[in-house]
Amino acid sequence: MDSSLRPKGNTMKDTELAYVAGFFDGEGSISITPIAIVTPRQKCTFSLRAQAVSTNKEAVNTLLSLFGGDITRKPVCGNRQECWTWRVSNIKAMKFLKLVLPYLRIKRPQAEKAIEFQKHKTRGGKKTEEYINFEAEMKRAFSVMNRRGNGDAMITHGLISAT
Repeated sequence: MDSSLRPKGNTMKDTELAYVAGFFDGEGSISITPIAIVTPRQKCTFSLRAQAVSTNKEAVNTLLSLFGGDITRKPVCGNRQECWTWRVSNIKAMKFLKLVLPYLRIKRPQAEKAIEFQKHKTRGGKKTEEYINFEAEMKRAFSVMNRRGNGDAMITHGLISAT
């Protein structure tokens, strides 16, 4: 494992990364979300996000302490328990995904595509039509990969299911 990817001052063992990856495979999600357009001249652009939701606050606090990001709390509502969401975006999300990638099983295809997306990301400057189309195509691909339901050879949570 490339130690330069690990958070500074962090001596995570491969077994800890494998545990985090297993938790993320079951409770996490990877998405490409639109960034709000604030001026009429701005072009639509997207942001990478990795997040995990759990009713166990200790689990999400562990992710926060290891990888940064933020945590939000969703209060009890009806018969649902209180839960917490850990989230990282953009470069932090890519670094997290690179660290857990060797251990991911279910979310590996999304993680690979997310890393590719973030590597192509540009900051500032004028966005070319080619770049805007690249981001839009990546968003469409993620929508298909994350779709739930029935369909012929549909990709559901990273697995191809033949129905």
